Formats: sequence, C-alpha cells, structure tokens
Amino acid sequence: MKVTLKSLCTRFSSGDRIDSKKISEKGKYPVFGGNGIRGYSDIYNFNGRCAIIGRQGANCGNVKYFDGKAYMTEHAVVVESNNTNDIGYLSCKMKLMDLGKYQGQSAQPGLSVKIISELKVEVPNLETQQKIWNIIDKLNGKIENNCKINNNLEELAYTMYLHDFANKIPNGCIGDIILENKKSAIKVGEAKDKKGEYPFFTSGDSILEWNDFLVNGRNLFLNTGGNAGVKFYVGKAMYSTDTWCITTEKYSDYLYFYFKLINKDLDRKFFHGSGLKHLQKPLLKQEQIYIPSEDEINKFNSKVQSMFDTISSNTLENKKLIELKAFLLPMLMNGQINVDDIEI
Repeated sequence: MKVTLKSLCTRFSSGDRIDSKKISEKGKYPVFGGNGIRGYSDIYNFNGRCAIIGRQGANCGNVKYFDGKAYMTEHAVVVESNNTNDIGYLSCKMKLMDLGKYQGQSAQPGLSVKIISELKVEVPNLETQQKIWNIIDKLNGKIENNCKINNNLEELAYTMYLHDFANKIPNGCIGDIILENKKSAIKVGEAKDKKGEYPFFTSGDSILEWNDFLVNGRNLFLNTGGNAGVKFYVGKAMYSTDTWCITTEKYSDYLYFYFKLINKDLDRKFFHGSGLKHLQKPLLKQEQIYIPSEDEINKFNSKVQSMFDTISSNTLENKKLIELKAFLLPMLMNGQINVDDIEI
C-alpha cells in the first residue's frame, strides 16, 4: 500500500537562516544549503540522523543522508523518520525518486516542501529497510574511508614536499622538465553519461569515464579554460580536448605539489583573456622553479610515489564501489534482489 512521505516522518521541514558572516572555510559543523555543504560554522541547529533535500539552487532535489551535528539553512529540507521507518532507507528511496523534477517553473529553481512531502511511496517493514540501508551504508563507508586515506596521504606527501623544497632558490624553469602529451580529440560533451574503464579528465571539477586511454603513467591534467586547476593520476587515463596533459621523466609528483603550492598564482598569472580566460602555456613554461638534483628527486620519489600509487588504486576501487551501489540500490528497493542474499 502506498502512503505519503510525510506519514513516514516526524519532521519534513526547512532549516533556518544563518548570517553569512558565521560561515567560513573552517569550523566545527558543516552548513548545508540547497546544493550541499556551503561551508562550516561554530554553531549548529541539528543533531541526529536525517535526510537532507536541496530545496533551491542548481542541484535542486538532491538528497543526502547525514548523521551528526550540522547547521541546516532555509534552503535545505530536513527529513527525520518516525520509529517504524529507517531514515537511511528513506534517503535512498527519495534519491531514486528524482525529486528535482517537481521543482517550480520559475527563474530560480525551487521545491515545494508541501508537494514533495505528499508524494506517495510503498515501503517494506522496518527490518527490511534496515537490512537494505546496512548494505548501502557499508558501501558508503568503504568509499568514504578510501577518500579519507587519499586525503591524508596527499597531505602527508605535500608536507614532505614543503619540508624539502618550499624555500629552494629557482635554478631552471618548468619548460626544462615537462613533456607534453598528445592533444586529445575528445570533447567533454562526448564523455557525458558515458561508461568506461578509464577516468576521463576535464577542465573542471568533474572526472568522467571513457572506454579507451591515451596516456599511461604519472600524468598531470591542467585546466586550459575558465579557472586554474590541476589533477594528478597514476595509470591509464583519457582527457578532454580542452585539458593539457603533461608528464616528466621523474618530476611528475614533485611538479604536482609545486602547482598545489602556487595554486592561487596559477589563476592570476597564467590565465588571461577578455572573455573566458585561457591558460597561457608558453608563459607557464617560462615560470622559474627549483629543479631537484638527481639524488634529491630520487629520495623524494622513494617516499612519495607509493602514496600516489595507493591514491590511484583507491580511486579506481571507489569507482567500482559506486558502480556496484548504483546497480544494487534500485533492485534492492523494488525487491528484484533478496536482501538476505547480499554480503558486503
């Protein structure tokens, strides 16, 4: 029997306004808005388990499970289940419902809390809900753990770089050590919604997929349009036509951390243009840097390269875990797979 979403919940309402001055890049608690985390604050207005629905913004209708303390703004709809339903399960259920399609037809995309709370769904008993959520939560936990390991490894490697090289006097330029890989002929639009074995790097935050690779090894992928950005990956990969892929014989890991160190200057010094700014490659190649000696780079690589090998391995594992979750979730929800037959 189908019932309304609100009948399964004790709360289905938006959060509260918060002064933008109370939001910063660092703080004790995440601040959730219509598109996810807006920043952090030292105050919170929620503590517990819930689903968060983005009520306004570009990602209107997105659903996220949350457990802990946070500040929920007026653009975030907070959903808490009653004691006969599990909010983890309900967050998955709502995610599959594509709530964004219920947004109002106005200049600013927005959801009506009343409309989405009265949508009807069919749900299994609490025990089955908890079993399904347990499977999804374990997958989420593995993905999150890999991300934490990757972040910790990169920060450790960056600390090593700063310790060894941050104050060295330049003795060469970037053009002395880089090797430019072949320009890709694949546009970003061709890779959207495409599934493939290899990561597809773009001049943006997103990393898509492709069914073939153009490079294999330790490569850097630089944005060439819009804003500065550099990604580093070890292994087989593809990239878009507007992405500059470079490598070096033995300085790739080192160069990635150099770009991380001058990240703000990358945008200011090397991206020019009257409209959309573009990376000025000749200018970047002339940038003066310190080039480590043979002994220095060998010692640095012996410490750092294994870390990036692990990061790339974890990234590939997360890709497979995300695909497994996307495959299992709808079938668990509609009963195509017996929840007792799944072991994670």
